[in-house]
Amino acid sequence: MMTLSLVAMSTTLAGAAAASTSSEVEYVDAYNSSASVIFQGQDVYIVGEAVDEDPDATFQLRSVDSFDGGDVDSSSFEEELQAEWVGYDELALEVDPSDTGLPTSENPDDDDDVWAIEVDTSGLDAGDYFVRGGELESSPAQEDTFEVTEQGFSATFDDDEVTDDGAESTTELDIDSDRGTYSVTVSADGDLDDDELLRTVFEESDSDAGVFFAEVSYFLDNASDSEVGYDGPTDLEWGDDDYGDVVDALRAAGGVFETDANDNPVLDEDFVDDVTDNSDYSDEADVVEAVTFGDFDVGLWAADEDDADESIVFVELSDTDADVDFDGIDDSDYTFEFSVTDTAASDEQDISVLDSDVEANFDDSVYTQTAGDPVHLTVEFDDTDDAYLVFGDEDVGFVDIVYVEDDTGSGMANVTLNPRLMGMGNGYASVDSEDEVVSLLDEIDLDNPIEWVDNHHHTDDDLPEPFDDLEFYDDGDMDATDRVSFVEFLEELELIDDPVDQPHDLFEWETIDPDTGNPAPDGVDVITGVNEDTGDIAYNQLVRPLQPTDYPLASTDDGVLVADSGELDVDDELDAARVDLTQPGLGEVETMVAPEDDADAHELEEFLDPEIEEATPTPRTGIAEDDRLIVRAEMSGVYGLMVGIADEGDYDPLIEDGFKPHVIHELNEYDGEGVTLEIEETETTGNQDPNRVDFENADKDEVVAFGNHLDGELYIVVDTSASDAFTRDYEDGDTFEATIEYEADTDDSFYFYGPDSLIELIADRYPGGYDVTPDGMPWRGDAGEHTTRDPAYPYFEPGESQTITTEFDMVDRDVGFHALDADDAVQLETDDEAVVSGETNVAPGSSVDLRISNAGETESFLSTEDAAIDTDGSWASEPFDFDDREDGDEATLEYRVGGSAIADTDGIFVEELESVDPADDTADEPTDDGADDTDDSEAADADDAGDSDADAADDTTDDTVDEVTDEADADESDDTATETEGDGIPGFGLTVAIVALLAVAMLTRRRQQ
Repeated sequence: MMTLSLVAMSTTLAGAAAASTSSEVEYVDAYNSSASVIFQGQDVYIVGEAVDEDPDATFQLRSVDSFDGGDVDSSSFEEELQAEWVGYDELALEVDPSDTGLPTSENPDDDDDVWAIEVDTSGLDAGDYFVRGGELESSPAQEDTFEVTEQGFSATFDDDEVTDDGAESTTELDIDSDRGTYSVTVSADGDLDDDELLRTVFEESDSDAGVFFAEVSYFLDNASDSEVGYDGPTDLEWGDDDYGDVVDALRAAGGVFETDANDNPVLDEDFVDDVTDNSDYSDEADVVEAVTFGDFDVGLWAADEDDADESIVFVELSDTDADVDFDGIDDSDYTFEFSVTDTAASDEQDISVLDSDVEANFDDSVYTQTAGDPVHLTVEFDDTDDAYLVFGDEDVGFVDIVYVEDDTGSGMANVTLNPRLMGMGNGYASVDSEDEVVSLLDEIDLDNPIEWVDNHHHTDDDLPEPFDDLEFYDDGDMDATDRVSFVEFLEELELIDDPVDQPHDLFEWETIDPDTGNPAPDGVDVITGVNEDTGDIAYNQLVRPLQPTDYPLASTDDGVLVADSGELDVDDELDAARVDLTQPGLGEVETMVAPEDDADAHELEEFLDPEIEEATPTPRTGIAEDDRLIVRAEMSGVYGLMVGIADEGDYDPLIEDGFKPHVIHELNEYDGEGVTLEIEETETTGNQDPNRVDFENADKDEVVAFGNHLDGELYIVVDTSASDAFTRDYEDGDTFEATIEYEADTDDSFYFYGPDSLIELIADRYPGGYDVTPDGMPWRGDAGEHTTRDPAYPYFEPGESQTITTEFDMVDRDVGFHALDADDAVQLETDDEAVVSGETNVAPGSSVDLRISNAGETESFLSTEDAAIDTDGSWASEPFDFDDREDGDEATLEYRVGGSAIADTDGIFVEELESVDPADDTADEPTDDGADDTDDSEAADADDAGDSDADAADDTTDDTVDEVTDEADADESDDTATETEGDGIPGFGLTVAIVALLAVAMLTRRRQQ
């Protein structure tokens, strides 16, 4: 650091860079910089002619009380000062004095008198100051004063407590100041040595402490090659050497700091000169950078500096916040002292280091799920926020390592494992939307094949984050020579054979000119082919998805795994559980209805909640137009693949939002998977394809699929009012069949396309022109070891298949009324609690109201009440107040669903309902004349807008709406074509009508009583 002409006197540097406020006096700091503003604790030097002319005078340091007109108006005495001769040795200038004109003798001649008044500001309050005495002005101008200000400074730990091991050993240190750059000495009141303090600055990981040791080794290697003459160790390694070794080596090599005239850290000049000879460092800045490390630019003090063995220094730091780690620090209470080296600024922070008791426990001991469907589990943490999960072992033929971290501060991590996709490089194999969950058999980025080939880590023991703490050994001694890569570890467990040494070996290469495509020694490497039988990679463990069996699951904090005598051992196991994958298959299937709405208007949780009437499904085989059709199927073993097909970045399609219809279409198109799900008309006309639910082209608000993988159910919801839900319009009475099939090949089991397909995909996408058509994504497959495209459900034996079916009819909306008189008019009681009832095929839970208005010669009136539909199709209105109506008054009844009329009929007011023989009342099946069920939206909208009573009377028709029965129910005999018969679906025939009429009769009798 240049301290050139610290005393910028009148004879040598008058008018130089030092802040000169007049020709008689100047205020400078120890570096000959302007001292118009100085930080408390720094030294100020007053130099100039006025000091030179009378150096023996007594001077006063005074604080300014006030200014007037730009001059000091009032001041207060602070202390007496004397001018001193400040020599070369005292200033420790880093330049030759002959370059400055400064004398080296303490007896200057008359031409080179150099005197300075030194002011120590460490005890001064913030404010303006000047020096009076001798030839100096007694009330100088404001520009002939200097300002002392306190350096704002703070050092803060995010946590008051940390542990001595695990994730909770880390906290954040925030260094902040109002000053640009500054150096800070750090100590712990003598309770920690310099190597322990140094240890806290680096996290215990390859990416932090490992990098630190590597950078130190790089410097030591340069120092040994330079003129420094260092002959100590040059290859320090984190894990093998400790921080004390680093301290000893840096001091032996001279890579440590001493203090300059202003107490700032500087390197020894001779050391800098020596180390820049025959090394990679060209100047002092390079060397300083080489011996300061990490986010805080930490360095060591030279051994002869005060308390060097109990402190470290942050060199030329800017505001910084970064993690510090107390891993390995003794349990105790510590007070950390942070002192800016050249000012009085400092801060203290207390922190307690506690004994670590790391836990990563599973919330259950056994997780049971059908093979092919996602498994959910929770890891509960204590004294840590992350862990490794070891899934599988040599007995089940598969091993994967999953890193989990609590990213929400909840003390736990929610984990979803997808056994259908595990082991094949699919990003949905392990995931969570809130916490960090990632597999070592990570997602293969096929959009960046160069990176995969160049940096694929399974063949190297230098693993990337967050797996950089993993260590694999092939012997229980766990010596350094026993450490192996992941693929070598898998070979020791006999899960793969002959692992490939490097991913490059999987391909054939040629160096070409990228412009011409011709071979060129200095060109680029391109793939020209795929090497057959070069060896296995980590994705060769499985030939098909994880099959039904028990899979061991263990948690560990340190990630040390041993393959000893072919058996997997987790060195520091924290907890253990098992994942029990059971046999998937098909059960029953049924059709249901829900009120008219978009298909995705409700989530699955709402469909399953009976309290939400507008979403609750009702079993039925007659589906009224515009209602939502729901096909509920008991099926499992498909939801893991469906999540992968959906590819929406998370598991929301499965657990919340539902799958878009194209997922079902794609599932059907995966020929080799052996899964078919279709909903199509049973009869066709001419050469037309049957009408079907259009999974390929429909939007999600028209068709959606909800997977309840925990209970093994699939709900397909269809908005029958949507124009694109079906491939063409359906008609009243059309019969459809829902078919679900799991099909296996007669001879061969399912095989993944697997690593061969992966290698071809990488080769095909690698820049350079190798053209190959891969079979498909590695996690797909079909029957047999070679590509056949033949169906083979992954969890069935050859020759095993299952099919379930159910039929339903699409019917027009219809409604019937009870209490008809001989003229088929609905009898309305002249009562203040008149209830109207009937039957309908509209879905229960629909928004229904009954509008009753005057007809004929009856005085105008209009009344509307809500109506509720029961699960058996019977409906009843809320009570009407018809106490003011007269016997014989005529009315029109309009049955409205969702604000639109679907039927109307005549009504007659009576004092007492006529007794009607239920058998006579329901003897005739309803007929559909095509007019009663017309959904006249315009008329409904006009009524909603508030038609007058007269208009309401004009709109009345003479149509009579008969009772409704579900014709489809009468013909339905077998709901589900499986080994188990369906439950049957209630209809709206004779029995329902009798029950409903008896209920009305009983209600009437009660009111008369």
